[in-house]
Amino acid sequence: MTVDLKSLSVSDMDIRSDMPPLYCLGLDDINKKFKENANGDAQKLKSKIINFVQHPFVELMKMLGF
Repeated sequence: MTVDLKSLSVSDMDIRSDMPPLYCLGLDDINKKFKENANGDAQKLKSKIINFVQHPFVELMKMLGF
């Protein structure tokens, strides 16, 4: 998995599974779904961090009448 920390997103994913008689079987549907879920969770985390950081400034601006 390749994670871009700047954008907080998964850019590349390759889940593989060993299943006899096939080995190192790539599962494209699982890769796609896992990537979508990981990116969705990353965006939720990013939003929470932004709200957490911005909240004190919003409250300060309210107190100052902006």
